[in-house]
Amino acid sequence: GKYLGRDDDPSLRLQIFEEAGNAEREIVSPARHGLTEAENLALDLMLQDERRTSEFAKVLGLETMPIREQRAQVKRLKDKLKKRLERGNHGGAS
Repeated sequence: GKYLGRDDDPSLRLQIFEEAGNAEREIVSPARHGLTEAENLALDLMLQDERRTSEFAKVLGLETMPIREQRAQVKRLKDKLKKRLERGNHGGAS
């Protein structure tokens, strides 16, 4: 009862949904430009908060590589994708 107001707003869910759509349109979509299909799948995993190297290795076709090399390749790609998302979040400034 002491936190009335904000959560009682029936339009709150719609506002959250609209903001998520804006983020997709303004940040994620531009970050996807020029990515390969495998890189897009890896970006999807990142957006789903997946952290396991094995899951990224599967979509990137790295399962047969030694685990150390998988980790290095996955980290390199995650860093690249994070940079793209950061650029999208800052209006293209880098």
